Parts: sequence; structure tokens; C-alpha cells
Amino acid sequence: MDFLTNMVKDLVVIGVLAAFCDMILPESTVKKPVQLVFGLYFMAVMLNPLITLWTGTDLTDIDFSQLSEGYIEDIEANAETGDVYAEAARQIAADIEGRLEALYDDCDFAATVTMDQEAFHSVSVVVTHTKNVDEMIMTAEIKDLLAENYGMAGKTVKVKFERGDSDED
Repeated sequence: MDFLTNMVKDLVVIGVLAAFCDMILPESTVKKPVQLVFGLYFMAVMLNPLITLWTGTDLTDIDFSQLSEGYIEDIEANAETGDVYAEAARQIAADIEGRLEALYDDCDFAATVTMDQEAFHSVSVVVTHTKNVDEMIMTAEIKDLLAENYGMAGKTVKVKFERGDSDED
């Protein structure tokens, strides 16, 4: 019976606070989100006794700090193994390939990135082309693009050119 008494007290307090905020707040874009928050809290207070009866667990007794500690430990474990940085490097390499293919539609690109939490260690870009290209100018443009968009230093970027088969006969 205590939970019912506590629920009624909580509902009365929420109702009074919601009515007070409703009177004080002007008609603006702020009023609707405040009403939404009070409404959600009101529903949570009403549902807590039902969940307590159904599951036997009071939502107010749950210690959420243990959940966040476990999550942080998982992130740290993944960071130690390098999985996080390897996946980030693959995504950055794919993004680099997409940007370069959008700029140079007559070439194919394959990018490889290695990195850790400190910096990019190496970036390798292989350019496959069928037409004659000015390799020095294209290398400078690629290095500038990577420095500008990703903060990659020019010394970590290696650009290699390969001649591809021509589709034109």
C-alpha cells in the first residue's frame, strides 16, 4: 500500500509543478517541450507501480551507474585491441575513395589508412588510370585534399599510380 501512497504523492507534486510551469511560461516554442517532459514523467510515475507488481523490480531501485561502468570498460577494451581504430581507419579510407572518385571520374582509387588514438600513421592511395595524367599535380591535389579534410600530414600520405587497362578499343 506504500507504493500507492507514494504514487499519489508523486502525481500530485508533478501535477502542481506542471500547472505552475504552464502558467509561468509564455506561449512560445519552449512551452511544448516542457509539457512533453512533464507528461512523460507523469506516465513513468503511473507505470512504475504496474512494472513493480509485474516484474517485482522497482524502477527507482535500479543502479544505472553499473551499466555505464560496464559500457566504459567495453570501450576501453576495444580501444586497447585496436578494433575501434581499425574500423575508423576502414571508414575513413572508404570516404577518401569516394571523395577522390567524385573529383576524378576517369580514375579508380584504393585507399588504406592506419591510425591509432594519437594520429594517422600512414595513408596509401593507389590511383589506377587509363589516360595520361599529370602525376605530380594529382599527387599534390590529393595531399592537399587529405590535409584539408582529414588533417593528414603530407609526409604520411603516399600516392602510387598504376596504369589500368583501357576499355576503349
